[in-house]
Amino acid sequence: MRARVLIPLALALCAGCTSPEPVEPVDARPDPVERATPAPVAEAPADPEAPWSDDTEGMTATVVLVANEVSQGQPVLAAYAFSSDPDHPWFGEAPLARGRGQRLTRADMKGLFSRLEERGLFGLPWTDQTPGAATPTLEAGLYVWDGPERLQVLREELDDTARATLYACELELRGLSGHQGWSDPSDGRQGTLIYVTRIGTREDARPAALVFSSDPEDPYFQRPSTEQITVKRLQKDEFSGLLEELEGEGLTSLPWKEFDHAAQIGPERALYLFEGERTRRVVKDAIASDGALKAFSAIERRLIRITMSKQ
Repeated sequence: MRARVLIPLALALCAGCTSPEPVEPVDARPDPVERATPAPVAEAPADPEAPWSDDTEGMTATVVLVANEVSQGQPVLAAYAFSSDPDHPWFGEAPLARGRGQRLTRADMKGLFSRLEERGLFGLPWTDQTPGAATPTLEAGLYVWDGPERLQVLREELDDTARATLYACELELRGLSGHQGWSDPSDGRQGTLIYVTRIGTREDARPAALVFSSDPEDPYFQRPSTEQITVKRLQKDEFSGLLEELEGEGLTSLPWKEFDHAAQIGPERALYLFEGERTRRVVKDAIASDGALKAFSAIERRLIRITMSKQ
């Protein structure tokens, strides 16, 4: 962010100091998790026409996260808007059909900016939004309105380092959108395993993903189960046990290829494994060895049974 942008944002902070449709009998509900005490967030009035009341001190601003999601096997954009500015057109409104709008008090907005600052918000290469337009044409990225500043950072224009920072900000914003807190005192492996399959008839086949994750910082862990993705959050020791079981089925013998964690998953039938700095994928149709193909099929069956049995 340029110096002229950093100064007003920093002063304001200091003032007052990537999916699938589960099919029956697959259980699409997230596993129970321990709820952390959520950050205080102002609720919109029951009557949307009722006047907004906010007597707190903080920031008057609007933040919009736009992220790629998957719907019916196709990438779509979802927008998550957070605003403490009643005059902004997206105050409490969803900018796109997918996503949500949320009203914040000025104090809550100040707290949100503080957390985003810790995630690296000010280090992103911000640019001005389209001059003269009331609202920008939304692409995947982050948008900020802060007084006279109208800024944006688009995901496709970022290098790997800046993309990782944007990813961290996305985690914080998706958390504010309803992520449940998580407590895990166990020892074991931290990572995410995703199985993408296809369901339906040949004419209307669509992808369906099962997510098994012990990594609260992974956005797949953060997501609730939806029409597109069934998420099972595991303790680290549970995730270790799952991988050990699948390794007995031949998980490590599969022809894994390196994969960009930030890329879209699916729609191919595939396994994805994210652990630490290493992200890998194996696509079933690309397997040439009969032994590896049998191992992949055994792993598929086991993951589906685990999901159906709610283990």
